[in-house]
Amino acid sequence: MKSAHTAQIPHKKQHSRSDTNGSLKVLIGNIAKGFVAEFLIGMLLLFLSAFCVYNYQDPDAIMPTLAMISLYITVICGGAITYIINKNGPMLCGVCASCLQLAAILLISQFIEEYPYPLLADGWRIILHLLCIPMGLLGVYLASRKRKPKRKKRK
Repeated sequence: MKSAHTAQIPHKKQHSRSDTNGSLKVLIGNIAKGFVAEFLIGMLLLFLSAFCVYNYQDPDAIMPTLAMISLYITVICGGAITYIINKNGPMLCGVCASCLQLAAILLISQFIEEYPYPLLADGWRIILHLLCIPMGLLGVYLASRKRKPKRKKRK
């Protein structure tokens, strides 16, 4: 017979394989949500860039610059959105979303004709595209910073 004074020892929760797969599914879902948000932001910025280029006198002069600025802003916003969606593994999600963005850009660029801007051709273009990954991490960092509350001034 058990006595009433026997203390119950709490058991550690055992993580089963299904819990790990469930969290992996959640992680992949969060990465996919971040990538879709990043894609939509990129489309919006691309349309804004096209509008600016269309209204400029010499569009070829500013097109590569606006395209790269749009790409970097897109990836920074994507990293920030990925952090907001998944606060448990934000760096991993930010890197994965940035890598997906980079893979999508490189895949799409395989179907486009030869690159028309010799200044950004060859190795420079790859280096500028590889900067997407640190830019995604920058977005995660900017979204995760703790903001200090403003103190009220005493009179």
